Order: sequence, then structure tokens, then C-alpha cells
Amino acid sequence: ARDHPRTINSVRPLLHTLANADDNEAVRRLAILALRNGSPQRDTIVLLQGIAEEDGLSRETRQAAAKVAAGLDKRAKTR
Repeated sequence: ARDHPRTINSVRPLLHTLANADDNEAVRRLAILALRNGSPQRDTIVLLQGIAEEDGLSRETRQAAAKVAAGLDKRAKTR
């Protein structure tokens, strides 16, 4: 998927839903990590930054969201 972001982009709405609202934190983390390989779209970066600051989530999930958001933000700025 890293070489073909369109694969991730085609399921981006589903990944947003899973990352933001799934009851299983492992599923949320997996969706967050999958979003890392998509295009650096602003709505994804904002969603991930919000997840990174969300109380009640595990530290691992918040850290994964922050790391992926930072990576996407960096890629967006180098375009």
C-alpha cells in the first residue's frame, strides 16, 4: 500500500470510522496504522490529531495516532 496510496484512499472513509469509533482498540490502532500509507489529506491528519488527544484511550493508541499524524503532516508539507 505504501507504493499505491490509492488502495488506502479507496477505503479511507471506512478507516476513519474504524479509527475513530470502533469498540476494539486493536482495530482502532490497525486502522490508524493503515492510514499511514494513504495520501496525506488534511481531514485524516486532523482526525488522527484528535485521537492522539482523546482521553480514555490507551497510551499506545494515542501515540500511534500522533506518530501517523506527524508523518502525514510532514509528507503534506514536502509536496
